[in-house]
Amino acid sequence: GGTGPYRWSKSTPLPRELTMSRSGFLTGVPGLKKGSTGTFPLTLRVHDSTKHHHMTATATLSLTVSSS
Repeated sequence: GGTGPYRWSKSTPLPRELTMSRSGFLTGVPGLKKGSTGTFPLTLRVHDSTKHHHMTATATLSLTVSSS
């Protein structure tokens, strides 16, 4: 639902070497440095572009990062 384009944000830190764009894409190569592997809580928020009554959705997820 809502009106695009959508803007993504996070309210918890990402593991080292990962970044998230405003469009919601996660990029990077995690797991290369000590402390960057494991399971991380991740709270994401997405906002729509409605002019007067912005819609927002929030989800808390678990992101698991392992070395290969």
